[in-house]
Amino acid sequence: MLTEIDSDEIEAFLRRRLRQRKKVKRTSGVVKLDLIKPAKAHQEFRVLRRILNVDVKKKLMPANPCGGVEFPVTIKGLFRPHYMTGRSSRA
Repeated sequence: MLTEIDSDEIEAFLRRRLRQRKKVKRTSGVVKLDLIKPAKAHQEFRVLRRILNVDVKKKLMPANPCGGVEFPVTIKGLFRPHYMTGRSSRA
């Protein structure tokens, strides 16, 4: 049931989806390629969010569980903050 979906399940699905590989049909059969890109998983999330927004609008659900979902992000390398000097760039 749609009303049984919560934000934790959606986040778990997104994490699983980001670990899956692309599947391509070839003459030799189905071949698994590289991991899917985060943009693909995010696109699927946007579609789900839109579907659930329509359900909320039609009063089939009390609230959209996608509102509480934080999209999982993989960060490569270390975060390096950018610092500004004390001098103005204008001379």
